[in-house]
Amino acid sequence: MNPFARLNAKLDRLIAIATEGNAIMTTALQALADLQAAVTQAKTVQESGLTLVVGLSNQLRALAAQATPDQGVDPAAIEALASTLVTQSGAFGAALVANTTPPPAAAVPPAAAVPGASTVAGS
Repeated sequence: MNPFARLNAKLDRLIAIATEGNAIMTTALQALADLQAAVTQAKTVQESGLTLVVGLSNQLRALAAQATPDQGVDPAAIEALASTLVTQSGAFGAALVANTTPPPAAAVPPAAAVPGASTVAGS
């Protein structure tokens, strides 16, 4: 028996284990990237919704500052509505995130095979 055959078999097994580890790491990294994208999407959706709510609230406050009861408008009621919008903005942002379809997950590319590696059973 060739004295290097056993060593070659062990090296092939180590290469196979490293390749499997690479595939697992690639899958884990893709899962992490997908999670980061989902968090970014949720953050972007929530921030956009909150910007809208705060902008509406600011416009209502500007309207309340110019309105007078003799115009048939109650400035205090408009101010209360603006305050309610801001108070409820957290729930609104959460609802936006919950009801927004996330982007499709990217396909996980197969791990690159190591040239010359073979899976050898045993040690």
